[in-house]
Amino acid sequence: MLRKLATPLAQKHHVTLRTYNPAKDKLTEQFDYIVLMAPVPALVVQSVAAAATRGIINIFAGIAANVSAEIDLDSYISKQLYFIGTSGSTLDDMKLVLKKVVSRQLDTNLSVAAVSGLEGAIEGIRAVEKNLIPGKILVYPCCHGLKLTPLPELSGTLPLTDGLWNKQAEEALVKSSQS
Repeated sequence: MLRKLATPLAQKHHVTLRTYNPAKDKLTEQFDYIVLMAPVPALVVQSVAAAATRGIINIFAGIAANVSAEIDLDSYISKQLYFIGTSGSTLDDMKLVLKKVVSRQLDTNLSVAAVSGLEGAIEGIRAVEKNLIPGKILVYPCCHGLKLTPLPELSGTLPLTDGLWNKQAEEALVKSSQS
């Protein structure tokens, strides 16, 4: 899914993209900056081994407070690594993101992976907790009876663009709920 979403963006901006699946591939090089986009503690553990000396490990995805992992602190200290992360955005951050969305510099539709009505919201929360959905879930209270539905299941019924969420798909979903 990442490759499908990111490849066109990387090509557009003339950036090299190399995806990596830790279940299939073994890293040989070390990295100065690692961004973890999935809330998986095992990836934090692996990032310590994959980090170069004085590397930064950005734990971007929120890992639940009650979850722990066995970090190799000897390596962390000897490599002089630095974990960063955030518990949330500031108001100024939110204003900047809103400005970019309004000016169409940032397309948040790329992160949408599923939709639901209120009836599917709890299932959506559980799916997020278990890392079952590869992106954001939009909850539409007006869509009565809509269970948690991944976008691929909507490709034949809503006007998705290359399987991605968009304004037209949202309008069609909301309109169908009013019928």
